Amino acid sequence: MKKAANWALRNIGNRNRALHEAVVACGERIRAEANRRTRGSRGGDPGARAAR
Repeated sequence: MKKAANWALRNIGNRNRALHEAVVACGERIRAEANRRTRGSRGGDPGARAAR
């Protein structure tokens, strides 16, 4: 679900310039809510995640 929502927001923001700012704001709200729910912890072993 997270991946699908991320791709949907990316595609909408890239395709429609008028919606770009709204998509960015929506993504930030989703991230803030996810961080609030997990208390800022993404979980798992940080060393196991790939560096980007």
